Amino acid sequence: MEEQYNDLITAAEKILNPRAINSQTSASPSTTVNGSSGVKLPKIDLPRFNGRLEQWLAFKAQFSSLIDNQVTLTNTQKLHYLKAALSGEAAETIDSLDIIKENYVHAWDLLNQNYASKRFIVWCHGELLLEVPPIERHSAMSIRRFTNTIRQHVKSLKTL
Repeated sequence: MEEQYNDLITAAEKILNPRAINSQTSASPSTTVNGSSGVKLPKIDLPRFNGRLEQWLAFKAQFSSLIDNQVTLTNTQKLHYLKAALSGEAAETIDSLDIIKENYVHAWDLLNQNYASKRFIVWCHGELLLEVPPIERHSAMSIRRFTNTIRQHVKSLKTL
């Protein structure tokens, strides 16, 4: 429904002022319109986080760029997006918070307290590196899978 509304607003703007640069008409970060060609970009899904420590840094970076750093969104909207992005243990961390503007900063702080410990992140990635299964078959696919897993963990450790 919201997407149809955005499409209608964009079409109306084109008719009223064909030289105007198209812009996104809602606060939703999921759909944008390229101003120069009118090409509709694909929807960006919210990143998901379930409480797995090794995924925290990637989630935090993605959520921050898509939602947290958006000045056009209210803290109430940001809290809605945050709750929608969480599941499992991570969702339980902020489940008791009502969706009011004051609670967004509190929710973000709680998640950072629980998951942003560099010591635990390093330990978690170290454990996962030790658990990487050995290459069973010397095929290109199994070697690629092995090296990709190692690269992921090493890259995460380097970002600390």
